[in-house]
Amino acid sequence: LRVPAVSAALFFDADVVLLRNPFASLPANLPALDMLYQRHEHGQAKKINSGQLLMRSPRLARAAAMLQPQVTRAKQSLDQDVISRYVSNASGFSVGHLPSAFASHCW
Repeated sequence: LRVPAVSAALFFDADVVLLRNPFASLPANLPALDMLYQRHEHGQAKKINSGQLLMRSPRLARAAAMLQPQVTRAKQSLDQDVISRYVSNASGFSVGHLPSAFASHCW
């Protein structure tokens, strides 16, 4: 998000393979939120699924990068647990879900 023309960054799990540009599959009418994430389908509505994150806030993207050492050192915390705690405790970030069609799209 430091490049002047960049307005968003997509973060994916390591087991995701991209064969095409995923930005082309994003609907034009996405809500203008700091972060959109893959809806968690396993009954944990408040937990962020970090399989797919679309970040539009440079401040949130920098914070997520700084949180990475906590994830690496943690024996029991997953990256989604760390970012969920951070977003719920930090004020001023707006978050929501990526459309289901995007989250299950084959690129």
